[in-house]
Amino acid sequence: MTALLLVVALGAAAELRWAAELEADDGGFDAYGEAGQWEWGTVQIGPGASYDGSACWGTQLSRWYLNDTTDHLQLPHVALDGLARPVLGFQQWVGVLEGDLAFLEVERDGVWEPIAPIYGYPGGGEAFPGDAERWEPVWADLSGLESTDRLRLTFVADRAGAAAGWFVDDFALWDGDPVPPDIALETCLEDTEDLVGPYRVEAVVRDDVALVSADLVYQVNGAPAQAVPLEPAGEDLWTADLPGQQPGSTVVYGVLANDGENETFGPDPSCSFDVRLPAPTGLRGPEGLQWDTTVRLTWVPPESTHVTEGYWVWRDGYRLVEVAAPRAEVPLVSGWQAFSVSALYDVGEGERSRGLPVEAAVPTVVSIQPDVGFQGDRLRLQVQGEYLLLQQGEVGVDLGAHVRVTDLEVRDVDLAWVTVFVSGQAPPGTVDLTLTTWGEVIRVPAAFEILPGEDRPRLLAVTPDTLRQGDEADVLITASEPFVDPPLVRVGDEVVVETVALDGEGGVLAHVVIPYATPLGDHAVEVDDGTRIFGGLALTVRDRLEEVPPGRCAVLPRGRAMGWPGLLAALCALGRRVYKPRRRPPSTGSETPRT
Repeated sequence: MTALLLVVALGAAAELRWAAELEADDGGFDAYGEAGQWEWGTVQIGPGASYDGSACWGTQLSRWYLNDTTDHLQLPHVALDGLARPVLGFQQWVGVLEGDLAFLEVERDGVWEPIAPIYGYPGGGEAFPGDAERWEPVWADLSGLESTDRLRLTFVADRAGAAAGWFVDDFALWDGDPVPPDIALETCLEDTEDLVGPYRVEAVVRDDVALVSADLVYQVNGAPAQAVPLEPAGEDLWTADLPGQQPGSTVVYGVLANDGENETFGPDPSCSFDVRLPAPTGLRGPEGLQWDTTVRLTWVPPESTHVTEGYWVWRDGYRLVEVAAPRAEVPLVSGWQAFSVSALYDVGEGERSRGLPVEAAVPTVVSIQPDVGFQGDRLRLQVQGEYLLLQQGEVGVDLGAHVRVTDLEVRDVDLAWVTVFVSGQAPPGTVDLTLTTWGEVIRVPAAFEILPGEDRPRLLAVTPDTLRQGDEADVLITASEPFVDPPLVRVGDEVVVETVALDGEGGVLAHVVIPYATPLGDHAVEVDDGTRIFGGLALTVRDRLEEVPPGRCAVLPRGRAMGWPGLLAALCALGRRVYKPRRRPPSTGSETPRT
């Protein structure tokens, strides 16, 4: 049940004639009996505290009550002469076992006899039940008594068992009608699929003097309270109808009664019910950590008087997909997540099912660097991800028909370097990336953008662009954009690049050596800055006419045609010594050895 947010104002229903708050002293009460177990002071068991302070009366304040005894707590003397209607009120907390009795007694003509409080003992018994959960008020009509000391609280404990006991506090004597109406609902309304209504509420409402009015007060989903008059239905029974509500509505309600002097609202806590369309049940999925991008869920259709037309699948409170059958393949995210399902009825959406927790390690591509290239580019892309489990030979990367993968190197389980060539005829625009790892396919839409080739960074010149066999020189390579760090330089397969350094203006100085056996002709110059692989220019190697010194002869491979290399080898063999030594070019400063 839920407490209805309603403020009830109690009027000045009667005149206060005497009070005992029991904070400063014991109030003048007389405790006696077989065990003498009524005590005044600070309570340590049962309610754990007094009603409105630190002290009260109770049967044993620090331990459970004693067995097989009868004990009394008699009120102090207050004369009742001249009071039109003396009414005693106090607060109590009762926690006793069945078979033990807590009740009121009055003395008339020297004889003590049990009496019932106003509205009787709860449940129609002869004593207060012992299942207290909180402090509750008690009212007793003392009409016909000469004084308050003709009333006592009697506690009878049998031989079997014990509990916390009976605790009382905050006594007050009134003249008039201080007693608010009593409200009792036999049962609260249960949850319903009925969207039409009405919902009939029955309540027993009574007053010790006369009831003036009774209203059924309700709230829907926390909206401002509304009231419907209750109508008498015989004896103390009153009824009213709540109007039909939309699915997903929570209705909280109670009764507000007035006797002209006092108002009361009950029950406390208030009753509530849900107007609901039932959720599917039995939501299931795979167990354990899921290394996947999706998960398959199944569930049992709900039982309802309404027609089920489909289902919504939810993840962490957000709607994912709508399906017609009680199963779905839904996307995962890494970490823990909770799935639930709601049914779509002909009258609206129903409640969500109980959540199904799933832990996943979803293989995901996090970034591609660079993610832009030009027509005609050769690039080395870094593909970074999470939970990819990459392994050389078990990975595939595809960027469409116009971007060819020429090399793929796995650096770790979540990082691969992919060398690609972008076709000069590739249409400008974005392309998707598809990565396959251990059979799992990961697609990244619009992962890479192709730009027009006229803006592509390129090599501009190689200076000098011609050397001869046996030469050793510094070659300046310039590009359309300056190099930031010394790149890797390759000149064919048979030209040795000894060092590479920046020339201070964004170009590259490559110190090269041309072996005597280097084939004549053009040797492609390739500059690799770690991301872009530049090409398109060549270094031309020509033959050497001078005789080579001893020990520097190129060996003519057996079976090779004579030509200029053969002629040079023959001259070397003849021992002709017209060789002119060449001086090594001066150093250019900072140099980086390259291989």
